[in-house]
Amino acid sequence: RVWQVKDRSDSGCRMRAQIDSLNGVIPGSLIAVRDSETAPWIVSVVRWFRRLMVDYVEIGVEYLGREPRFVKLVTGCDRDLSVGEAPPLASKCFAALYLPPSAEYPTMPIKTLLLPAHDFRADSDVTLLSSNATYRMRLSEPIQQQFEYVWTSFALIDEAAPLGALGMLQPG
Repeated sequence: RVWQVKDRSDSGCRMRAQIDSLNGVIPGSLIAVRDSETAPWIVSVVRWFRRLMVDYVEIGVEYLGREPRFVKLVTGCDRDLSVGEAPPLASKCFAALYLPPSAEYPTMPIKTLLLPAHDFRADSDVTLLSSNATYRMRLSEPIQQQFEYVWTSFALIDEAAPLGALGMLQPG
């Protein structure tokens, strides 16, 4: 489906489209948008929707972050786990989206994570496994919490393996 952007600000936009089902555009839903096929993805949350006609809707979205990166988080993991090691059986692995800081819309001066709500515990320690490094971090209080996901910042505790080309979590 093609959405038409009707207006835009630094924090979000209003879009219109013809759709078959309202299930994907309920307030609180995460969506990813981009201006063109070569533009970076922007993770957004639907804030409101309005039915214009039987199958036409208008939605308002708020931008959360641009250029999301898929990451793997582990709970209950030994802090000395190296990049090549498999996590212990007692640990729990789950996927998350890392949203780097951004100077462009949406302007976001901090590093954040989007993760499943059922895997989130404020002030808990998790291990982030990337292809070239392992990071220990402490999750902060939610910036936003929905039924299915939590958007939160984090504090980097330490790096357990050498930093590679991404350098995505280095303080800076």
